[in-house]
Amino acid sequence: MSTLSLRMTCGAETSACAAEAAARRGPKTRKRALPMDASLVKDSEIGEEIGRDVGNPARELMRVMTLRFFRYIHSRSKPYRITVGGKAFIVNPGVFTPSFYNIVSTKASELLAMNLRVQIGARVLDLGTGTGIQGIFASDRAARVVGTDINPDAVKCAARNIELNNVTNMEVRTGDLFAPVKGERFDLIVWLPPAFFVTPRTVAERAFACDRNGEVLARFCREATGYLSPDGMIQFSCVDRTRQFILHHLALNGFRFEQIKKVRRLPMETCTQFLAWPR
Repeated sequence: MSTLSLRMTCGAETSACAAEAAARRGPKTRKRALPMDASLVKDSEIGEEIGRDVGNPARELMRVMTLRFFRYIHSRSKPYRITVGGKAFIVNPGVFTPSFYNIVSTKASELLAMNLRVQIGARVLDLGTGTGIQGIFASDRAARVVGTDINPDAVKCAARNIELNNVTNMEVRTGDLFAPVKGERFDLIVWLPPAFFVTPRTVAERAFACDRNGEVLARFCREATGYLSPDGMIQFSCVDRTRQFILHHLALNGFRFEQIKKVRRLPMETCTQFLAWPR
C-alpha cells in the first residue's frame, strides 16, 4: 500500500472513530452565560452546577483533593500569624484561615476583604466571622460591626484579632446564622458561604462544609431579608460549586444581584464576588 493510501485509510478510520464518539456524547450544547438577573436562574442549572464534577475525572479529583487540603490545614494544633492587606491576624486552631501561613491563600476570603463595599457610617454584619477578617476591614468605614460565628473558637479568635488591630467599633457573638442578631437590621451583610456540599464532621468544618443538600446556604437566603435595612445589601464571594445554588435561592427569596469581581482560584475553579439586594 502506498504512503498516500495508508494516510487516507488512517484518516478515514480516525474520522469514523471521532464520529462514533460524538454520537455517544450526543449533540453539543452551548453553555449559557451567567445571568445578571437572579430571577433567570433555573432549577436545571442548579443540577448542572452541583453535579458538574460527576463524570469529569479531572474536576472530581480536584474537588476531592481540595476538600482534603481544607481539612488538613484546618486540623493544625498551633496558632499562627498571617498578614492580609497590611493587617495582622492570629489564626487559632479550629478556625477558618484566609491564608495558610501566608503561603497558600483560600482566595475567597481575601477577595472579599479587599473589595468590601462599605458606606461610611454603615451598620455591618460579618456573618461567619472566623478570624474576624471581614469585619475588621469593614470597621475602617463602618459605624458599627457585629461578627457572628457558630464556632466558639472562631469567636474567641476574632475577639483576639479585634484587639490586635485596635478596632473599637466591632463586637463578636456566638450563634448559628442570624440567631445572635435577632431583631437587628444592617446596611451590609458580609458573607463567605461554605463551599463544599458535604456533611461537616466538626463545628470547625461548618466554615467550609454546607451539608450535602446545601441547607445552610438555602436558609441564609430565606432569612437574610429580615436583617437588612431598607437599602441594605449582601456582599459575598463563592466558588463554582456553590454559585448557581446560591443565586437560585436568592432569586426564590426576591433578590437581584450583580457580579463585581472574579478571580481564578485553581486551574479549573474560579471565585466570584457578588452584591445582592431585595427587589
